[in-house]
Formats: sequence, C-alpha cells, structure tokens
Amino acid sequence: MSRIDRFDPPVYRICDDVLLYIISIYATAPTDDPNPNRFVYDRDSLTCISHVCSLWRRLAHGYPNFWSLVTVSISSREPETQIAHQLALARACPIEVRVYGQTDDILDDEEKIIRAIANALKGSMSRWRVLSLSLPDTSGLLSAFFSIFSGDAPLSLECLDIMQFCPVRSLYIPLGPAKSGIHVSLMCSIPSFSPAFGLAIAHLTINFGPGFSIDDIFICLQSCANLEYLALRTIAHEYYREPLTLPYRPIPLPRLRHISVAGSHDIERLLNRLVFSSLSHLELRKFIWSHGLLAYFDSIIHHFPKLLTLTLKGRYFRYIGNNRHAVPHFHPGDAVVLPLAKEFIVSGGYDFASNLIQRMILPNVQCLKLGDTIKRGKSQTGAPPTPLSLPTLMELEIRGPGGFHFLDHLDLPSLDSLRLQGPTDEHDLASIGIHVYGLLQRSTPPLRVLRPVDVLISDDDLARYLRLVPQVEKLELNGCLAISDAFFHLLAEPSSVNGETDWLLLRLNIFELSIPSDAENAKITPRGVVEFLKSRNGPSSTRTGAVPRIAGSLAFPYALEADVNDARSTIEASSLIKPNNNIWANHTFSQSLDVAIIWPIPPSYELSILGQLYGS
Repeated sequence: MSRIDRFDPPVYRICDDVLLYIISIYATAPTDDPNPNRFVYDRDSLTCISHVCSLWRRLAHGYPNFWSLVTVSISSREPETQIAHQLALARACPIEVRVYGQTDDILDDEEKIIRAIANALKGSMSRWRVLSLSLPDTSGLLSAFFSIFSGDAPLSLECLDIMQFCPVRSLYIPLGPAKSGIHVSLMCSIPSFSPAFGLAIAHLTINFGPGFSIDDIFICLQSCANLEYLALRTIAHEYYREPLTLPYRPIPLPRLRHISVAGSHDIERLLNRLVFSSLSHLELRKFIWSHGLLAYFDSIIHHFPKLLTLTLKGRYFRYIGNNRHAVPHFHPGDAVVLPLAKEFIVSGGYDFASNLIQRMILPNVQCLKLGDTIKRGKSQTGAPPTPLSLPTLMELEIRGPGGFHFLDHLDLPSLDSLRLQGPTDEHDLASIGIHVYGLLQRSTPPLRVLRPVDVLISDDDLARYLRLVPQVEKLELNGCLAISDAFFHLLAEPSSVNGETDWLLLRLNIFELSIPSDAENAKITPRGVVEFLKSRNGPSSTRTGAVPRIAGSLAFPYALEADVNDARSTIEASSLIKPNNNIWANHTFSQSLDVAIIWPIPPSYELSILGQLYGS
C-alpha cells in the first residue's frame, strides 16, 4: 500500500460492489406496489450521489438499473431531449415510463407535445416494463399518445396504469401483441383494447365514477377474454349516466378466478352478463341490497361450484316506493350449497342476509364473518331446530349485537379463533354471556384466540366461559368497558381445586388491551394490569407456577398518563419485560388510543396495529 493510500478516507477503500449496494439502498424510492420485484430508484437521490465525487458519479452513471425510471412532464422544456438523456443512461435494461401533467399544465399545443413525447419513447418500446400515464383533464391527449404506437408490440410490458382526473370515454388502445399476464389499472378511464393486446391482459382494475355506466365496462371486457382477476370500483356511484341501449350478449371469461366489485348500483346486471367457469373468489362490497340482487343470488350462486371465498358486504336494503314489506320470502328448504367454499363473509341487508345464512350449506368452510346481518331483537323464526354443525370452521367473527343470537344455532367443534364485535350496551350484558357460554359448552372447541371488541362482558361471565377453553393462548380486550381489575386478579392468582393449583388460562402468552380515549370511568387500571404481569412475567422465585411469559400491547386513555408512567416504572424495576427487547411509546392518536405501552409480540402471531406502528 502506498503512502497516499494509507491516508485515503475509508470511503475510498470500499470496493465498487459495496458502494453500489450502499447507493442502491439510499436511492431506492418507496412504493405501494405489492410486487417485491417492482421498485425504482429516486432520480433526485441519484443526482445528489453523482455530485459527491467523480468515483461516485462514475458508479451511479455506469449502472443502468439506477436509471430504469424514465419520467417526463408535458410542461417540461425540450421533453425529447430529456427522454433521450434518460434512455442513454438506462442503456438496454427494462424501463418504467411515466408521462404526467397537472391540471394547470394545459398548453395551447399540448397535443403536439404529447405526440413528440410518444415519438421519443417509441424506439424503447420493446424495453417497457411499466407504462404509467397521468394527464390533465383535457380530451384527446391519451388518444394522441396511443395513436403513435398503433399495432406496435410492447414485448416486455408487465403493467399499464392510466390515471385521469375527469372521465375519458371512447378511448381506444391500439397496442399490438404482448406477453400474457399484463396488469392494467384504470382511473376515470374505461378504454377498449385491440384484440391482440386485450388477450394479454390478466389483471384488470377499473376505478370509475360520474359519466360511466355498466355498459361501458361491457365494451371494455369484450376484448379481455383471458382475464384472471377483475376489480371494479366506483368513485361516486350516485352520478351514473343512463346506460347505453346495447343488445344483450353474454361475455365469456373462462379463466376468471377472482372478481371484486365495490359500489355499483347495477351489480346484478353486471354479473348476469358475465359467464364464468373457473370463478373461485367472489367479492361484492358497498352495494345496495335490491330485489334484483336477491333473485340473482338465489338463482345462480349454485352455478359456482369452484367458489372458495364469498364476500357480500352490502348496505341498507333498498325499498321500492313506500312498500316496506316487499322483501321476498325464501323457504328454508331452498338450500344454497357451496361445496368447496373456505371463507364466507356477509354484512348488511338484514332480512336477506340472515335468510341466506340459514340456507347456506358450507361443508368445508373454515372462516365465517357475519356483520350487522341480524337486527337487535329480531326473532329467529325459521332458525334450524338443531344446532348447525360446521366441523371445519376455525375462525368466526360476529359483528353487531343482533348476531350474537346466531351463536345459539351453531356447533363448532374445530373453532380456533372467535371475534365478537359490538357495540353493545347494558341491555345486552346478561344475554351475551348466555350466547357465548352456550356455544363453548356445546362445541368444546380447541379455541386459541379470543377477541372481544366493544362488547360489554362482565368479569364473571368472561372468566366463566374462559374456563371452558383453557387452551386459549391469545386474548384481546378492546373497548370492553365492563371488565375490571377483578378479572386480572383472577388471572394473576391460581385457585385451588381438590388440593391442586388451577390457573385461569394457563397457556396464555399473548395479551392485548386497549381502552378508547373517550371512555369514561374505565374499570381497568394500569396498576391492575401490572399485578397480573407480575404473576406471569416476574422472576421465577416470585412466580407461583410454571406459566409462560406474557407478550402483547397495552393502550390507555391519555387521562391515565400519570398511572401509566407509574406502571412503566414498576414494570422496568421488576424486569417484567426482557432487557433490550422492549418498546415504549407515548403517542397521541387522533381518534382512538392515547398512551400506549408496547412490548414485543412473538413473530409467529399477526402483529396488532400498535405493534406495526412501533416495529415490535
């Protein structure tokens, strides 16, 4: 090593590969894309890097992947020159192209500019991996852009994103053949595709609003025969224009496996037109229960024998005129059988949803979520005379106080996770315990996870039915304001049964507690929780039995900050959390939780929201 080398700064002694790795970490731009292989580098960060020194500039400019993002604004000066420079830095690597403009970027010669940009990009078309267009609210720009590529084949294209701020209709995308599996995402634009390009689209997401109808979607789907995933989202469903007068023609989608529709008034008209043979996931959200939809489900849902998941999250029932008793009656004998379904989620539409639930036959269901499907005090006429046995069900979620009555009609011998969500009030206090206790006593399930949320359960009731499921490992109490410190005393002190020590929830190792900020006169105090932690996480010399340590999270209202700080001191002094492995946070939440005490949750469990926020 020369005399000069010995005094070089350490950064100059790092090999090029390590420097490239450091630069790549620094310059990686954040992205919401779930695809881990789709990421880009921030151009401003790379420019900053290239100004550090000649070595760093040589490395940054010499690595084409750093410059794989090619961006241009329609208001840029000499956009063709900018594109040529960026393409030269990217060399032959696949690129992501973004063409954008703002509403105030409207120019007199904007169509001429967009054509110039398209011509400058045309020579690199075979290397496009992603094409993203976000242009101002003017007509003709998208058509002018795509007209330059009529019949050209984007051989490497994986994703096409088009985002508009106002509806763009009658758009035709004339691209040539492409490799199969393309993802297309559209905002305020529902184009039609050339047959060659349409056949390559596998995933299609359409976000539409004022100015569009279901018929516009039909025109788009006619050229996408190889779709595997379809998502339709309405932005403002109350502003549809009148549907076009189109002749009825079924649209076969033989490869479609997943369809998700949110917010459409014409949902039954859409589903009636599409023909499926491979559908396995049907998800309908933010729709309004209607007579047409009721009739549709009752007539064709059994045509989906391969259905694995069914989600129906509707809104209030739409009555016709003043006839508030026009809900069709379905006989309990009209069974709906889904032999392969693993997950069934339904909410809203009280009269229809409760009827549908009672008629469903789901021999292999593993997850059942019922939300606001039964009115409080609704009579259960027509309920099965004997409990409905679902031997494969592992996860059950009931939301809405009326749904707790449904527990009386279930037998769930394999139940692993139970979530009960309110809100409930003091009128429900006695009945909730009866419904839950009856289910657990009847089914004797191997329950490991219990999650009451905004439910009024008394200390005695909770302890009573926890004794039926001693194998519970995770307990979440969120907004359960009837629970007091007395319950934690039951958890902290074992009882003696026939001379033997008997712990309540001997296997408990995950505990999460949250009390809303607007809760008044909460009966749970930080001190009561600390005493419980001492019994489970204290030194072995002070623990009264071989019980596992507790991990989880605590969240208290801001009004209890002083008590929380005292609890924190006690926990730290008593080594109730493993050293160097605890996370404390005092944070003001805008709506719900105020002061949080958080400690790690084992990675084998799904993290709570608090755990995710603070990286535990």
